[in-house]
Amino acid sequence: MNSEKILTIFNLNKHPYSRIIGATLSIVLGFSIIYLLGSISTLFMLSILIMIFTIFESSKFCKESVARCDEILLDSVLGGFLALVFALSNQEVLKSDITIILATTTALVGYIAMDRYKPSTIGWLKRNINGALGIVLSSTLAGIAGGFISILMMKILEKFI
Repeated sequence: MNSEKILTIFNLNKHPYSRIIGATLSIVLGFSIIYLLGSISTLFMLSILIMIFTIFESSKFCKESVARCDEILLDSVLGGFLALVFALSNQEVLKSDITIILATTTALVGYIAMDRYKPSTIGWLKRNINGALGIVLSSTLAGIAGGFISILMMKILEKFI
């Protein structure tokens, strides 16, 4: 299997909502990994591995043309994994199943919003660091920001619950 199929998640990039599907898929995969392997830190380490793979393989992929860089979807999985890791690491608030679902949902929505609109540093990374590195770093930072949005929302809800 070549890396192009992995980077584009088996050509899912042809779908108009491919970024949202990729992020949602990452949440489902992330929960599966946490359930099967039993640890959030395993998902975090897998995220680092995906980041390294995506940077190196995307650099080769983007050499053909700069427009091909926008076809990469594995960075959405990376961002979704990181948003999930940060959202679920807030253990003292997550005492019931509904709070876990709420934290996960806010992490997903936060990541998708950050990845779509690219505010502040996220947009700067995408615009000023050319190629694959800029794409991966912007998605990484968007995932971390989505996780922090989830933590912030859960802390606010903790005051009312």
